[in-house]
Amino acid sequence: MVRSGAIRDGAHDDDFRGEQLLPGLGVTSPADLTPAQARRWRACAKSAVAAELNALAGWGIQNCHDRVSLSLAPRSIASQALCGLREGWNDSRAVLDFWRRVRGLSVESAEKIAGAALGPHVDGDGQPVRPSQAQFAERLGRAVISVEGSQATARDRRESRLRDRDAFADIDDDGVGVLSLTGVRPRWLRLP
Repeated sequence: MVRSGAIRDGAHDDDFRGEQLLPGLGVTSPADLTPAQARRWRACAKSAVAAELNALAGWGIQNCHDRVSLSLAPRSIASQALCGLREGWNDSRAVLDFWRRVRGLSVESAEKIAGAALGPHVDGDGQPVRPSQAQFAERLGRAVISVEGSQATARDRRESRLRDRDAFADIDDDGVGVLSLTGVRPRWLRLP
């Protein structure tokens, strides 16, 4: 896993740091950024770290983005994930599966799910053992449903988010595509 402390501290002068992106935005400190610029700066910095991790470790780019995202998660969530890894109760695949399921949820919900899903599995004799991938997936699914509600509720919530989105793409069989944007036109978008 990528550790956010290692990302922030930087061991060498030639390491990437998010501050290197600030002059391009015309500022010298993250505090000088508008909220929109700060979100963009954070996204660019995370992408740069993920690309560097991809080049160094050879993992897929989405896997690298997931690792960077987890390393920057709230401490209460990341510490439970790292504890499971450190103590050997969960492998990186299980931790990343957990993160992919909870990253869009509230911090409180993700903490509850982490407490229920990460860590040892109790076998028939009451002894803690490392869960198999199937046992972990089942426990994670149950934890998500117990915190967030039934699958029907989750499906309704997803459909609601899809209805509210403002960008749509349609690609025909011949490869021709259409990108449709709705909502308020941003100032930076120039239309003929």
